[in-house]
Amino acid sequence: MTNQLKPGEYFIGDLSYVLADKDWQSLIGKTDEGFFEMKGVRGFFDSTDCGDGSYEDQQGYEYPVDTGTIGVIPIAVCGKAKLKEAIKNKAGRTVQFQSPFTPERDSRGTFTFSFITIITDGSDEEEERDGNYCPHCERSCGC
Repeated sequence: MTNQLKPGEYFIGDLSYVLADKDWQSLIGKTDEGFFEMKGVRGFFDSTDCGDGSYEDQQGYEYPVDTGTIGVIPIAVCGKAKLKEAIKNKAGRTVQFQSPFTPERDSRGTFTFSFITIITDGSDEEEERDGNYCPHCERSCGC
């Protein structure tokens, strides 16, 4: 099975915001390196490096997270009312991908969805200014 996802319109964010509770529960602990199949289509999700919170992509879009995960899934699989509410509340975004793409999460918690990059390792300028940044770990930590 390939790790590439097909072109189309996808939701990016905490998938629990757009999936029916039973669908979300069915995914927990049942992925193949982050990839899963649901209702005949493939998606991807993985844990953020710093758990719950709010993370930005390089374009300034924010992604609030309540399950410690970020993912990507075709909007056709999302609950219509839940998707509408998530978009209205700016709890993720929809993106049209024109060509196949391979979602990735690197060892530092950076997610890449084609042209979108979301950093979740906690290393941002605000933490450095607030004094929560650990230069040893290069992120906010408890050491």
